[in-house]
Amino acid sequence: MGEERKLVEKMTENTSGDSGVDDELPEPKKCLSHLPGHNPHWIQVLRVAPQHDWVDGSLHAERLSDYEDSWVFRFTPNLSVKHTLSKKKCVEIMLFNHDPDRLIAALDLLGELGHWIPGVHLFQIEHEEGELTFDMSPKPVSPCT
Repeated sequence: MGEERKLVEKMTENTSGDSGVDDELPEPKKCLSHLPGHNPHWIQVLRVAPQHDWVDGSLHAERLSDYEDSWVFRFTPNLSVKHTLSKKKCVEIMLFNHDPDRLIAALDLLGELGHWIPGVHLFQIEHEEGELTFDMSPKPVSPCT
C-alpha cells in the first residue's frame, strides 16, 4: 500500500528533486480534505477510478464574473473518440476545484484534453511522465483551511 500512496502523491503533488511537469506547476495547496473538489485519495485514484466509466474531452477555465477570485471549469465531451459512458450521459458540465491556479497552469502546460471520470469526480491529464489527477466538484468548493 505504501507504493500506491507514493504513486498518487506523484500524480497530484510536486516531487522534490525530480525535474519535469511538476516542477513547472505551482505548489499544490496544503489541504487535508478529500471532499469533492479537493485532494484525490489514493484509493479513489488507484482502486476505484479504474472500475468507473469515463469520457474523453476538454476542460477549460472561466472566471466567474460574480466573484473576483473564483473559477469554474467547463468540461466538454469529445464524442468522436472512444469512451465508456453512454452518449446520453456525455454532456457539458461545470466543475470546481480548490486549487484553480495549479489546475489552470496544468491545462496551459499540457493542454485541455483529458479523461473525466464522473463516478469518482476525477479529471486526469496524461503526459509523457504519467498523468496528473484533479478531484473536481459539481458545486463550488469551500475554502481550504
